[in-house]
Order: sequence, then C-alpha cells, then structure tokens
Amino acid sequence: MEKSNNSYYGGLEVDGREANGLQLSHGQELKEAIHHSGQEYLVNGKFLASSSGTATPYSTEKEFSYANAQWPNEQKSRKRLWMLVAAIAIIAIIIAVVVPVGVIISRQNKSSFNHDMSNNSTSSTGSASTSTQTSSPTSTPIPAKVPSSRMASTKGAFNGTGLTAIPPLHGTDLMWLFWQDYTGDLKISKMDSSSNWKEPESVGIKNAANGTALASLMHWSDSTLTTAIQHVIYTTSDNYLADVTLTNATGTWEDGGLYKIKSGVPGPHTPKHPSQLAFLSTPGPISYLYSPGPAGSLNELAYNINTKSWSQSYRFQNSNGYGGVAPQLTEDGTLTTLHMLTSDNNLRMWWRQTANSPAWNHGADANADVYPNSAMTAPVEGDDTDMVYYLSNEAEVTGASVTGSDASAQWAEQSSTGIQAMPGSSLFMMARSVPQGAGNFHSEFFWQKDGDDIQHYTGAKLNFIEAAEIPLS
Repeated sequence: MEKSNNSYYGGLEVDGREANGLQLSHGQELKEAIHHSGQEYLVNGKFLASSSGTATPYSTEKEFSYANAQWPNEQKSRKRLWMLVAAIAIIAIIIAVVVPVGVIISRQNKSSFNHDMSNNSTSSTGSASTSTQTSSPTSTPIPAKVPSSRMASTKGAFNGTGLTAIPPLHGTDLMWLFWQDYTGDLKISKMDSSSNWKEPESVGIKNAANGTALASLMHWSDSTLTTAIQHVIYTTSDNYLADVTLTNATGTWEDGGLYKIKSGVPGPHTPKHPSQLAFLSTPGPISYLYSPGPAGSLNELAYNINTKSWSQSYRFQNSNGYGGVAPQLTEDGTLTTLHMLTSDNNLRMWWRQTANSPAWNHGADANADVYPNSAMTAPVEGDDTDMVYYLSNEAEVTGASVTGSDASAQWAEQSSTGIQAMPGSSLFMMARSVPQGAGNFHSEFFWQKDGDDIQHYTGAKLNFIEAAEIPLS
C-alpha cells in the first residue's frame, strides 16, 4: 500500500495518519474499526471491525463516542492513571481531615499569652504582701524549655533565671526578690523583719519568656511621696519588653503599658539572649530602663511617672546589649554613670550630667577577663558604689574598682571575690542599710550556682558571706 505524504503514528493515520495499514485522507472522519489480535479498535465514531482485519462499512449496531475510545495499551495506562488519581484523592482527604484536627488540639493545649495584666486571674488584694493564683487545668507543672546549652531545671528556680530585688512598699518586709521558677512562672520572695525568707508567691505573669531577664524599681508617683509604685520589667515569650506595676493604693499588679510600644529584644532561643535588664530612678518624674534592642545594641528607654508613658531615649553604639549593664547615680542625683560591655566583650563607661538627658559622653574602656555576655551589677548607693561586679571567663564573680567620676573616671583593679557562680548566671546587687534606716549600708547579692538554686550573700568590697537560705517551693 502506498504511503501518503501525511504523518504516521502507530500505523494508523488519523486526520492524515495511518493505522495498521488503513490509509485515510487528511480531514476524513474515521468511522470504521479494524479487528486486530482479537481486539476491537474503536475510534472517533460508531463502527465495528471484521475479524479479517479489514475495514467494514459503518454500522449502527453499536455506538461509541471518541471520548470513550481506547487503544489496548491505553486501556492499561488509563487504568493505572485512575488508580493513581484515586490514591492521591484518598491521601488528600486524610490530610484535609487529620491536619486541622491536630492544629485544633495543639491550640487547645498551648498556653495563651496574656498581655493585659488587668485581666489576669492572679491578683493581690487588700495587702500587697498577699497573692493568689487560679489553678490551671493541668495540676502537674511542666518544666519550661531552655537553650540547648543548659539543662532544664526540674525543681526550684529556672536554670538561668533573671534576678532583681526592691524594697517593699510598706509593712515590715525588708526586701522583695523577683525570679522565675522551673515552670516559667514569675515568683516573688519576701524577706521578713528578721531577715528570713518567706515562701514564694506567684506574681501572676503568664507570658514571660523562659529565662527572662528582669529589672525592678520603686518610685513615687507624686511629689508628696504618698503613692509609691513597684515596677517590674520582664521579656515576653514573643520577644518584647513588658511591665507590671503595683501601688500601695490598689495592692494589685497591673499592666504598665510597656508591651504596647513593641520594644523588641533578642529571643532566648537565639545563641545570644539578654543576661539582664537594669532600671534606674532619677530625681524628677523620669526613670530609665536599659535593655538590648533586636540587633543587640544597648537601648535606653524613658518612663514618665506623671504620664505613665514610655519612649525611646538613647541607643549606645558598639555596645553589647546581650550582656550586663550597671547604672549608678551620685548621692545628689546630678551625675549618672553607666557601666556596660562593648561588642567585643570588654568594659566600658558612659556618663552624663543627669539634667542633660538624654545626651551621653563616652567614658573609659578597659580590657578584662569577662565571661561572654556576662551579667553585670553594682549597687546604686552605699559602701560599694566604687565597684562593678561581673563573671570572669572561669565564671568567678569578679569586681572591678572605679576611680574618679564623669570625664576623669577610670577602671582600676580587677579582683575575684572567690565566689564560683554558674556560667551565664544572672547577677543582682542591692544596697540596704543595716540596721534598717541607720545609714550604714551593705550589699545584698544574688546569683545562681547550680541552676535550680538562688544564692544570697551579703557584704561589700569583694568580701561576701552567705546569708539566709531562700526557699524556692
């Protein structure tokens, strides 16, 4: 049979192609079938095939549409295709059903953040020294997660908890210490008039980051010194600064508004995270908070006690916001000095005339044996104001003495206290008059040694002795 000039595929010419020896002219509708190897080939219309393999005239005995026409090999291929499509459909149905259910369950089990402390189920009523907490549906606390470089605590304090303390608003307590327990709950421990620690109470903060840095301050809300405010700063689980306040007028912890300005901090899940925050009160209505920004540099935020509002004040270049910061104020309040770490982990000072805020002057630097991103602390007043404390590379609590003031201030001798702390421990020091109100000061010093503990020492000038044990459960 002579081949046409049309294209061919599988021996059948359709619209100008040849099939099994049957030649059709281009554009002719195929209305015939041929029988080949016992199979009917049904194509484009209504036809039958003879067993001889030759075409037979069009018949109306059976009708087939082109859409349903199948070649033998195509029958198998289409069967496989439909099986594949069915399998994919079944998998899609399973995913569509199972995944949303899992998300719903996960959301039900995940603790919600509560950024408005006025809606918390925890409150203090009547006296500022009492606090109650509504039990959660799960009665057994789950240890909070910590960075992979640390082992999670299973009791007591959080491994790497922030530490901060303030004098109480009123009553006979000598000091209030704030810390985070192993479940992530923020606690307050109160020292009574006999210098013994009471059992801890929950502050009621539900959205603190694991390993949060902490800062606190007491300031007066008016010039008559009749209304005192206890202020506690922490970092949230979504990596912002937040605060709660307690006044002697209400006796209730309330949202302080800091979270609303969305001042971000590096998260605890990063290789570096804040060791501590610092809060400094100055004469007048403004107090200052020192914290790292998202990029790691140290920021100064200003709090106006009259308007109860926060604002950005200053950003320190070439600073290590992940490490510690220790602000100090002269007794007359006219000079502020800020001790910090540089971005390459050495010591640095800044100073300013308090009245010239927010302008700062770069002070002296010093090379030092400092643990990476070490916390740093110094008493704001008392007998130890010429010392700044930090961790050495061996995690020994080390004191660096400071001579002079403002532009003439210099870092001097660096000496170990002999105290071996946990690497990366928070450090906090507060001056307290002894006996209370007598005008003789020593420093109350807090740090961690084992990870689930809080150590309390007292002393000054590199010499510290162990003080009363702090119960943590």
